[in-house]
Amino acid sequence: GLLLARTFHERGYKVVVVELDAKNALLSRCREHGALVYIGDASDREALAAVNVAHARYLIAVCHEDGVNAEVAVHARELFHAHRSHVLTCWAHIVDVHLCKLLREHELSLRPEEAFRLEFFNVYERGARAMLEQFPLPTSPQSTPHLAVLGMGRLGENLVLRAAKAWHDNQTANHVRLRITVLDREAERKVAALRVRYPKLEMRCEIVPQQIEFGSLDFERGVFISPAEPAITAFYVCLDNDARGLSTALTLLPLVRARKTPIIVRMVQSTGLATLIADDDDKGSFENVSAFGMLTQTCTPDLLLSGTREVLARAIHEDYLRQQSAAKISPENNPSLRPWEQLPEHLKESNRSQAAHLGVKLRAMQCSMAPARDWDQLAFEFTPEELEKLSRMEHERWLAERRREGWALALRPKDIEKKTTPYLVPWEQLPEEIRELDRNFVRRLPALLAHAGFEVYRVG
Repeated sequence: GLLLARTFHERGYKVVVVELDAKNALLSRCREHGALVYIGDASDREALAAVNVAHARYLIAVCHEDGVNAEVAVHARELFHAHRSHVLTCWAHIVDVHLCKLLREHELSLRPEEAFRLEFFNVYERGARAMLEQFPLPTSPQSTPHLAVLGMGRLGENLVLRAAKAWHDNQTANHVRLRITVLDREAERKVAALRVRYPKLEMRCEIVPQQIEFGSLDFERGVFISPAEPAITAFYVCLDNDARGLSTALTLLPLVRARKTPIIVRMVQSTGLATLIADDDDKGSFENVSAFGMLTQTCTPDLLLSGTREVLARAIHEDYLRQQSAAKISPENNPSLRPWEQLPEHLKESNRSQAAHLGVKLRAMQCSMAPARDWDQLAFEFTPEELEKLSRMEHERWLAERRREGWALALRPKDIEKKTTPYLVPWEQLPEEIRELDRNFVRRLPALLAHAGFEVYRVG
């Protein structure tokens, strides 16, 4: 909460912190970072009303319990119903990683015209993504990477899944499996559970569980390092205690120093012990050891705001750019042809609205979506009848959006400044080439959802 308050304030947002414990030592630091502090229960409707939550742009619930965060979201939605002049996005942190993934199935189920948007996030899932972005899989043309993940908790499990998915995406024409050794006191049970949840995981990834106690004599001897197997190319220490994690990394260091194998250690923040590693000038002390400050890297506006709708909105825009480029449309003729970061906010919001409507389209066809568990599954396809119905729905959604924004019909080329277009007509009156644009978008829907980590399936 403190990190989010600070980083959003640094971005120029007005920040209000709602905290139940008036004696919380972090409140003074929140105030130092420019946040207003309200003492009260965030799951209480009156407390949310007192801080004018209905007029906020973002609401972020990071209380200790998943149920409390969900209750905050429910009350905020109730308060927001009377105020529809803007969009409120509520982010609810869900500690249980598996529950968070299942709840994402329902993120797009809210009515698309509703200005309240609910997103779920989990710092362990985001942490695994950020960790591999900062310290990517070691690659060599001569060998396949062999990772070792130490600690199969929430972060470790997500790191295994994220590494396997990254390897899968980059090796579409190569069926060589990524090798991952998992070290944990309950490695066999935890790996078995992972295989049940992701039955196709080992088609792309060979996971080797190693039962071991960190700090034991067996660990100090390095019994998990076998000269007969491919050498480990990177160690990711994912223990849930900074001191224990650093101690494990330093115990490991002399065992792999000759190979200069990188060791990445998860820390809570990029402070304290993490700073000790980063500021070390004597390369003999922490050579090859790097610290990853998980909360520092994940509790940022950029990473937080890259949720399901945002990922889909970006994917829709990137797809649009590709289609326009193939049609040889230049940015001079279309101001929307620019990277996402350079889009004006109203165009970003248009893409988000299109993304929010995907759940409606799926339900209309008796379909739904779930977190993808089979990366090699054949692409879902709509029937010709479904394709036509969904294309009509997309045009009707677009019509409603344009009318809300004040556009008018004019039988001449589109004029962005005057907000006129010749296509503000019913589906039957559209030129065939414009209808085909909507059909092409619908054809690509399963791929867009797959990009966000979902798979489409038929209900019943």
